[in-house]
Amino acid sequence: MADRHLMSPAEIAARAKMAAFLAERKRAPRAFAEAIAAGDIRVAEKALTKAIELGVGHLAMRAAARLGGVPIVSQAWFLGRWIEDGELRDGSRDLDLLDAMRAMLPPYHGPSQRLYRGEGASNRRRRTYGPSWSLSREIAEDFAKAAAFYYQGGVVLEAMVPPEAIIASPHLVSNHFGEDEYLVDRRCLGRVAVIARYPPLAA
Repeated sequence: MADRHLMSPAEIAARAKMAAFLAERKRAPRAFAEAIAAGDIRVAEKALTKAIELGVGHLAMRAAARLGGVPIVSQAWFLGRWIEDGELRDGSRDLDLLDAMRAMLPPYHGPSQRLYRGEGASNRRRRTYGPSWSLSREIAEDFAKAAAFYYQGGVVLEAMVPPEAIIASPHLVSNHFGEDEYLVDRRCLGRVAVIARYPPLAA
């Protein structure tokens, strides 16, 4: 370790800034989980936004998943945040997000559902399907066409999804975007069929 007496003021300031940054990265996920557990939505919102900004959104999800359950007010807030803000998936690793959804969303109680998803062809090859599926094939086709533009082609997936794979059914609370959405844990899926393909589109 460098002797502080041999360091310039600029070097000392840079090290202090880095130490503060690392401390904040460590603190944000814990602050989010604590706020969610307490039902303190204002603090939870601020902590999650900060965690995503700092690149540790997945750690915030991991910390929340360890709670095993949260107050109803926290469930309602997280569901609303998911419906309105796709940034959650961008800021979280998928499996951490799925585990957090299990802890933070009102659980699904119902039968198996035939569901559809528009997905990028590359995710299909890796079986890394996202959590949002729909009752509507038409909705899935719209997302597959968009995926064809941004990724290496798009596909429409179809699956008979068992109850244990369905985490929650957001559209029963709010179907503002008309997507008839179910949140699905891909680790619990059986057969997933490709029922339509869209070739890559040039930007």
